[in-house]
Amino acid sequence: FWPDPVPGEPGGGGGGVCAVCTQGGRSVAATWVPRSRGLEDLTERRRPVSAGRGMPRAVAAALVWWCTLALGRGSGEEDAAAKLLISTDELFAFDLEGADADQNSGSQVFRDAAVLPAFSCTADGGALPVEPEQISIRRLRLMHRAAAEAESPGAGGLLDGLRPFAGPWASADKDEEAGSEERSQLGMRITNARIRATTVEDDDHHLPVLHAALEQPLPEGTALEVPQEDSSVPAELAILYDCWRSGRAKIQLKFTVVTVSADNATSTQEVCLKWVKVCAVGPSSWGHLKISEGQDPVLQDGVLQEDWSTEMNGEGTQGAVTRFTLSSDGIERLRVPTVTSSSKLLRVDIRGSFYSEASDDAFEVSTDPLLISVLYTCESDGVADVTLELQRAVLSDEHRPDTFLIKWRKRCGAANYKHLDVVLKRDDNRTKTQVVSAGVVLPGFGRPCRPGKLQPFGAAAAGAAGGGQLVPVGTGAGDSAGECETGGAAFQLSVTDMKTTLELQVSREGMGEPPSFQTLPDLAYDRRILSVKVIQQPRAARDKYGSSASSSQGLNQTMIIKYVCFRDGVSTILLTLHILAHKSIDIAWKKQCLEPKSKVGKALTAPQAVLIVLLSAATLTCGACVLFFCCASSRCSPSESSAWSGGGDGRRQKRRGYDDVEMTSNGRGARPDPIGSSWKDDERQEIVFHGAA
Repeated sequence: FWPDPVPGEPGGGGGGVCAVCTQGGRSVAATWVPRSRGLEDLTERRRPVSAGRGMPRAVAAALVWWCTLALGRGSGEEDAAAKLLISTDELFAFDLEGADADQNSGSQVFRDAAVLPAFSCTADGGALPVEPEQISIRRLRLMHRAAAEAESPGAGGLLDGLRPFAGPWASADKDEEAGSEERSQLGMRITNARIRATTVEDDDHHLPVLHAALEQPLPEGTALEVPQEDSSVPAELAILYDCWRSGRAKIQLKFTVVTVSADNATSTQEVCLKWVKVCAVGPSSWGHLKISEGQDPVLQDGVLQEDWSTEMNGEGTQGAVTRFTLSSDGIERLRVPTVTSSSKLLRVDIRGSFYSEASDDAFEVSTDPLLISVLYTCESDGVADVTLELQRAVLSDEHRPDTFLIKWRKRCGAANYKHLDVVLKRDDNRTKTQVVSAGVVLPGFGRPCRPGKLQPFGAAAAGAAGGGQLVPVGTGAGDSAGECETGGAAFQLSVTDMKTTLELQVSREGMGEPPSFQTLPDLAYDRRILSVKVIQQPRAARDKYGSSASSSQGLNQTMIIKYVCFRDGVSTILLTLHILAHKSIDIAWKKQCLEPKSKVGKALTAPQAVLIVLLSAATLTCGACVLFFCCASSRCSPSESSAWSGGGDGRRQKRRGYDDVEMTSNGRGARPDPIGSSWKDDERQEIVFHGAA
């Protein structure tokens, strides 16, 4: 410390301290802190402090100058979150109000080494961003920018000249500059994530408005790697909402950012975000969910449509499957639906993409339509009532979720088609595998059972012992006993198989009862790994099959299924064929995927194309000009090359002294005789032509 003002100090009078920061024995930064600010800045940054007393003013002034230049140069050490980028889906962005709405669309959360003002934990409650009620899960995308290039050597050269004044405090050497580029290659991760929800309104209600939790917890000791900005797959931090009652709640999210350089030097920084979540429960909360059957609306604005309900509860359906399409204005988290029958004559089951979702208890519904199919198996003829139950996903068993029921009537007929064989052909059409024989799915291709829930066995004893054993309970929702296979599908397609062909073969016995495939088959798969489409589907019932009924070959059909991979992984493909008045057939296999690699195209750019066109036009113009001049220069005098000269004979006639020439057709015939007599230019004669009367 210097008690007296130091000439040239940047902090003004009153003394202060000059601190030199070292790392690995090398000085990497220096700073001047006035006495008025004390040492808080240095202790908060966890930098060691070296100070001297009784130092001569000239040396102190030079050292302060050195500190100032060092700060201007930059040390290469910066806040851990300086390059962190946090954003969210623009389609489901936060609602912003006031000036923040003009500067941010609601999709940017963290950039330029700081939380955006709207999301700051120090902002007022009225200025916080608002999460709409139709959003049940918020995903934050995390990436970081590549480290900046090392500083130019000019500043270092200036500091090198001042090192003699600083003595041993300026121990940085050339190795630091040589390793600056290596240290600039940063790795980033986040850890110790915590989330808290508090009610905005002060009321005496005994229930909270909202419970919130991270989809993947990140306690101390675990970490989530943050990729660079050019990565195609950013890291995601997902926050789940569970509304208990209508109202508003503040969400506060904190986590620690850890930056690691190439030389294993680490730095940390705490990040805090805050926003408001709007909650709605009861019948009105289903207003953002839309359900339809084909072109007929079933649920709109939270109300079951009367036209559909009247028809389906009166006449009912006789089909083998009822397919619903679900979509939402936001992101809804629902539990796996359940379907029940009022009579033993009808067994019901359910299919949908939720069989391939990562979570066993919930699936998401957004703007992308999602299919749910209710399958019927009739044990005998009759009529049964069917009920489909939809429930919102919750975070605690103590919370009873909102429920919506859809009811209709099913009329039953016969039940099983035994004349169908299905053969699976790989993409190369060389390998064939039979998957269905006589209407029965062969082992290894059956529908996989949903994973059963696990619950502690002997909870009291386990609690006393500090541990316990987990045992499976049931086969999961929607799985009937004996109709699913444990262990999953056994047949797997390789990464090179981009399509699969299924041959549907009908036996001779089936000629009298040909199958009638109904609507589109159902496909269930992991939508995060790949996309699956049926590009050639089975035809519906043919009118008596025409002349093709004379042979069972005329009843055979072909299905083609195409795959488009998004990322690395293996997905189970579940295909469900629906046959009118018969039991549906489930066929399952696996598909391995690799993330596609980007390729650089060889197409011409717009400037290149324009340049080629201009060069071509210039070449054509020059060629036309050359051709024009060549043709013009090749013209001869009329006496030699004109058609009026009669070719070579004309020249010969002129040499004989004749001025009158009789023209021939091409100059190659007999030489013509002159007509009349010749005269000189200075003589005037008259020629009289006599013609026949």
